Amino acid sequence: MPLPPPHRRPHRKLLIAAAVLVTFVFVHLLNRPDEVPSEPAIASELGDIIKQQQQQQQSLLSESEHERARTESAEGAVVSAQSVIAELQIEKEESSSSSSSSSLDTSNINTHTEDQQIIIKKLQTSMHSHHSHSGDYVMHAKDHLEEIVQKAVQMGFTTYCLTEHIPRNRLADLYPEESKLTITDLETTFAKFYAHARALQTKYAPQITLLVGFETDYIRADEYSPLIKTLQNTYKFDMFVGSVHHVASLPIDFDAARWTAAMQKAGGTPRALFAAYFDEQYAMLADLRPPVVGHFDLIRLFAPADDTARPIARDWPDVWAKIVRNVEFVIRYGGLFELNSAAIRKGWSEPYPRSDVVQLIMQKGGRFCLSDDSHGLAQVGLNFHKVVKHVSQLGLRELYYLDLDDSGEAVVRKDEVEKLMTDPFWTQYDKLW
Repeated sequence: MPLPPPHRRPHRKLLIAAAVLVTFVFVHLLNRPDEVPSEPAIASELGDIIKQQQQQQQSLLSESEHERARTESAEGAVVSAQSVIAELQIEKEESSSSSSSSSLDTSNINTHTEDQQIIIKKLQTSMHSHHSHSGDYVMHAKDHLEEIVQKAVQMGFTTYCLTEHIPRNRLADLYPEESKLTITDLETTFAKFYAHARALQTKYAPQITLLVGFETDYIRADEYSPLIKTLQNTYKFDMFVGSVHHVASLPIDFDAARWTAAMQKAGGTPRALFAAYFDEQYAMLADLRPPVVGHFDLIRLFAPADDTARPIARDWPDVWAKIVRNVEFVIRYGGLFELNSAAIRKGWSEPYPRSDVVQLIMQKGGRFCLSDDSHGLAQVGLNFHKVVKHVSQLGLRELYYLDLDDSGEAVVRKDEVEKLMTDPFWTQYDKLW
């Protein structure tokens, strides 16, 4: 059953009202100049106000409205967001002699102390992306790394991963736009990225959780396995994205001509190329066990149209068996499969991986996370609304994300898709649904 657009979903107004209510409580508490509110204090005051609102709702609702609310009818919204906001504004005026404004203003949140902002961040729904690039450190990307972090903050992301490409070890592995670079240039650039990313992680910690990592290339296992492990020993990373961009040492995601060249080298048919890709992916997975698996079926990007949409399980059972093997391996070691929205900006109607692989992962009990794979400001969060709508229609109920615990170690956390869909984050996409 198709997922209705947000403005038609049951209780959307009520959920928005609840979000506004929570925001008011935090702003009200945080504006007290004489103390930093404790979490028990926040919970107590929030509980009192919620009880007051529930009593008001009980008196306002008719019996039929209660029935419609219980059956989750769109007409059964308990009360409009506008009326709740108005009530909150009145309550704010009555309860705070220090404020004469009747509008609910959260624009000053970033001026609060670090401890206060940490309390706010703990109670937000987590909007996340695990895969990004910048023009500072990748020649096929745009814009500055700090600008991209600022855009993520502005959009309402709470977790964002910085994952530039690792340096490659042969000039033959460089892309055309890198033709004037040396291997030393790549190594120096990566070192600068790491230092810059760590500085930004500290600078923006009160506003967003940044995880510093990298995205793999795995062009030749005997060379790239020790290269990656040397990087991991040299730097302390929070996470990384395990990706395969080459088959038989040739790029398969740059253009159709190079995809075709890789196909010829891998055996001469799309089926042979797909099989080789998933074998090389398995070698990477078994060697590195990445916490996030990047664009699982990238091999489909430049395939002929019939092969991109091909039901692999039916037509190529040998290739499907390799896909099943890889999926089961990732699930066993606990990795996350990214739902990568970059596929949509590249012409697909759905993210990587395509629906057949998503359904397989769901059947096997695998875990998904979100990634925009952004290569510039314009792509931060791009098409996230389409991704979440798509997987909701497929029946996905949970999304996972990486976070940092109190000791700075990466941990996996979970959000329910239904809950995530009520986040105010999505209002910026309202005209796009």
